[in-house]
Amino acid sequence: MTIDVSSETSYDYDVLDTKKESPIECMLVKAENSETWIKLPLKAIKGFTYERGHYYKLRIKVTRLGNPPADGAIEKYELISILSDTKE
Repeated sequence: MTIDVSSETSYDYDVLDTKKESPIECMLVKAENSETWIKLPLKAIKGFTYERGHYYKLRIKVTRLGNPPADGAIEKYELISILSDTKE
């Protein structure tokens, strides 16, 4: 799968953080040909180190977990290659 990674970040909260006291910095990513940005934690893509201010196009492998943890992600992501890295 090919994704775009924004040069800007956003924040989200863990599902167990009901009082929203501990924000988690996230990358903004979208699938190729999609208009919808989603939030992923900065270390969500195995083998990829996000650098603020850089716009990336990545090739990743997405694996849907058969039995995901109740408080965790339902998919895991792994970097295949960095197709482009543009400092903005």
